Amino acid sequence: MFSPADFAVLLFACADGGAMCEPVAASTMSFENEAACIATIDAELERRMDIDAPWIEAECTKIEKIPVALVPHVGENPKQSG
Repeated sequence: MFSPADFAVLLFACADGGAMCEPVAASTMSFENEAACIATIDAELERRMDIDAPWIEAECTKIEKIPVALVPHVGENPKQSG
C-alpha cells in the first residue's frame, strides 16, 4: 500500500502541443521518492498509448495531490524505491 507522501506518475490528455491538459490516469506503481518516479515516466507514456488525445504529458505527483477518481489503482503493483 502507499503512503500519501509517495509519488505516482500522473498522465494528462492535452490538446495539440500540450495546451489545455486534463488529468486522465495515474500509474499503478507508487514510488518512495520523486527520482524513482521520474525514472519511469518514459516507460509509462509508452505503456499508455491507449489514451485518446492529440498529446499526452506525464509528471510525478505526490499521491495526496492526485484527483481522487484516479487514485484507486495506484499501489496495486509493488512500491518502488530509488
